[in-house]
Amino acid sequence: MRSMLFLPADSEKKIAKGSGTNADGLILDLE
Repeated sequence: MRSMLFLPADSEKKIAKGSGTNADGLILDLE
């Protein structure tokens, strides 16, 4: 894996934006 993107899990807008990036993995922060 080359790149990981950390996103807050409480923001659907940010998750949707993150899925459109070229990141190899999305990590949702549940705190």
